[in-house]
Amino acid sequence: MAAGDSFGKVFLTGPAGSGKTTALAHRLANLLTGDIQPASILTLLSERDAVQDCRSAISVASLGPHTEPWAITFTGLAHILVQRFGPHNAFPAGFAQPCSPPIGLRYDRAQTLMCDVIEPLRQQGYRPGLPLPVQRVLSPLLDNLTSATFNGLSLDEMKERLTGSSVNQTAQQTY
Repeated sequence: MAAGDSFGKVFLTGPAGSGKTTALAHRLANLLTGDIQPASILTLLSERDAVQDCRSAISVASLGPHTEPWAITFTGLAHILVQRFGPHNAFPAGFAQPCSPPIGLRYDRAQTLMCDVIEPLRQQGYRPGLPLPVQRVLSPLLDNLTSATFNGLSLDEMKERLTGSSVNQTAQQTY
């Protein structure tokens, strides 16, 4: 497990079961007994389960209402920030309905929808030599679609870039 501490910031990383959440709970317990205001602590976690574990560790401190540290996933924080600042940025960006809430699609839901598109094609014989399960195809596909969107590329432009890459040509020769 790696940890760095600079200006009160800590970053923990390590494999599953290595004690990251336990170390975090101990760190939070120490911070909560000190002079730091609990509401000024932000704990960003990658998974909901870790958020729940963190909140359980915090709840034993009995801090009272509106005094708990923040424990949230990266996605949760992004969602809050988009809700809070989205309309402010939507006007200058030229959105058609800047006051409407943004419409989001979670990655797992996007995979499910893409599976509904890909599976019938596979059953019809599209790419018969591709030995990968559908789930292994979905993530790169969604990543490429996201990349095309963020870079303002049409699907045809993205396809041209992908089929022209040497990595992709090597992969196609393998299958």
